[in-house]
Amino acid sequence: MEGVPKDFKMLEIYKDLKDLPEVQDIHDLHIWSITSNFPILTAHIVIKEEKKGQEVLKKANEVLKEKYKINHSTLQLETSFKKECEQANGNCPGS
Repeated sequence: MEGVPKDFKMLEIYKDLKDLPEVQDIHDLHIWSITSNFPILTAHIVIKEEKKGQEVLKKANEVLKEKYKINHSTLQLETSFKKECEQANGNCPGS
């Protein structure tokens, strides 16, 4: 059965990812499990500079694998996010 794993603390994972250098914000963070030993994470990560994207992805995946044993993640990088543009997932057209 698919569901949220009980042993994961969303706020702790959020803070660990947000504390990475070059990360401005994290949103749409979701964790679930298809089976008991297969946690999956998805998140949008707002970064300061697009050219640092690969570095941020590498560090984020290291944290997820080493600290939380999450080996399957989908991380979407963004360089801007505005809460007032909810219909565009925070990425306002023309910004």
